[in-house]
Amino acid sequence: MTDSNLLFSIITPVYNRKDCIANCIRSVAAQQCPVAFEHIVVDDGSTDATPTIVQEMAAGNPRLVALQLPKNMGPNAARNAAIRKAHGRFIIFLDSDDAMRPGALATIAEAISRYPECGHLMFTVDYRVEEFADMPETALFSFRDFLEQRVTGDFTHVVLRSTMLAHPFDEELRIYEGIFFMSFYKEAGTMRFFNKVLLDLDRGRDDRVTFSVLPDNKETLRRTVKAIGILADRFTDDYSATETGRRVLAGQLMKKHRFATMLGMSREANTTENQIRSLGFSVPATWRVLNRTHMGAPFFAVAKFYIKLKFALGIRPK
Repeated sequence: MTDSNLLFSIITPVYNRKDCIANCIRSVAAQQCPVAFEHIVVDDGSTDATPTIVQEMAAGNPRLVALQLPKNMGPNAARNAAIRKAHGRFIIFLDSDDAMRPGALATIAEAISRYPECGHLMFTVDYRVEEFADMPETALFSFRDFLEQRVTGDFTHVVLRSTMLAHPFDEELRIYEGIFFMSFYKEAGTMRFFNKVLLDLDRGRDDRVTFSVLPDNKETLRRTVKAIGILADRFTDDYSATETGRRVLAGQLMKKHRFATMLGMSREANTTENQIRSLGFSVPATWRVLNRTHMGAPFFAVAKFYIKLKFALGIRPK
């Protein structure tokens, strides 16, 4: 079997997950699939036993490819490294604390066989089953559905590797992968949705990567400002085509303005305010005053305290 025969490359970035990475790997190795696949696990500079576990499991599993980053660089760098290394026609992301259900790859292979023209497939995630209870077995979503937020939230994605190579993740941002998925959606045009769960997700961990984008430190704010800037640079023309799109983009830019203000980035905040105005909206007076009086930093200190208090009380983001 040659590399050109591979249909799937499952990609798992991992950092300090010695307690669960073996289960993740076993769930892929146990797949009974009619097509060839590989599982690329990228260690993102772990300091625990994770690299040893991955290397030992790779020694007895020819489908498992172990990659090692020289230091902790974030999930985006790990994803990019694996995509470059991959040989599969389609990429599937599997987090290190999650597991594939039996038959998952066979289900995806059958879906591709039914819809060979489709370059982006999406499946329900386990915690959204009730939300999609009334959805049909399969449906089509469009780029504009996501652009205008008629469809939002998490899915299990199966995307052509060629699409991901054309739109690499920004490694400085470390995560914010949703912004880059917008480029995938635009290239695909339409996405085929299947109302079936393929993965078991672990959303109860305190070290979930989601927590690393909480606005409780300046680096997170700075990365968010950059991420929304990328979103606006790439898709302003698409958003501007409809009133709904302009409203959605204005909402994102409002967030960028707030964060830039809290960082004392007055020039960036002023530029963003002009962008918001060009869309037909205006920044609330409170934030304009905070920016002009350079009082964003004290407000940020209060926001940090509030977030830390919520964590101390055991309140976690969903």
